[in-house]
Amino acid sequence: MIKIVGIVIGALVLGAGVAAAIVMGVIPVPFGPLAEARALAEKAKPPVTVMYPTKERVVNLTDKSAAKYLKVSLTLEFIDNKLKDPPKGAAVTTQQTDFAAEMSPYSAIIDDALVRSDLEREPRATRRREGRQRVFHGIYYSVE
Repeated sequence: MIKIVGIVIGALVLGAGVAAAIVMGVIPVPFGPLAEARALAEKAKPPVTVMYPTKERVVNLTDKSAAKYLKVSLTLEFIDNKLKDPPKGAAVTTQQTDFAAEMSPYSAIIDDALVRSDLEREPRATRRREGRQRVFHGIYYSVE
């Protein structure tokens, strides 16, 4: 009889401990609306990205009245599918240097696409927001 009472009390204490851990958030709920909300939050996480800076360049603008130049430095953002959570601290620079090493064979292609897309720009095209957006989309689709 004492064994049965001890087992029942032990099960109650264990159940109360698990319930308290679930309420405090130590143990995630495996079912119900909380589990569904956690799964949706996991899916809604933004992807991990890595930045790839290009070298600064000076581009001639096609203007017949005067010589005008545009100084351009772009930083391209790529999605990094290898990582689930974004790195923090020194791991960010490590991620960027590793990605730059992976992208080094493609840097000439990217630079060529950027130069070709910038060469045919008129100075008037970059004065308004719509013109700058057109320049941006031209560069984006040439690099993509």
